[in-house]
Amino acid sequence: MAFGPFLAVWLAGLRVAVSKRMMNYADAPRQDDLDGRGNLSLRALKEFTLSFLKLYFDQVDFMSGLFEIDALAQRFKMYVAQRNPQA
Repeated sequence: MAFGPFLAVWLAGLRVAVSKRMMNYADAPRQDDLDGRGNLSLRALKEFTLSFLKLYFDQVDFMSGLFEIDALAQRFKMYVAQRNPQA
């Protein structure tokens, strides 16, 4: 039994759940007098921002690995050559 697709779907769902939880947490009211100056929690906003950036960089790394950016130009040339054999 292949767990790859199941694991990918499960991890994607987990990421969505964590993202939603962090977005809700970013809108949390201030925790104490040292937690920012407005009505919302500065601590929660910082944690949300860090989690968002970690997810963003994870996705950039993932997509870079899929595309193999260094070899992309060569793959385009091979594709064009296959599509236009007379050129």
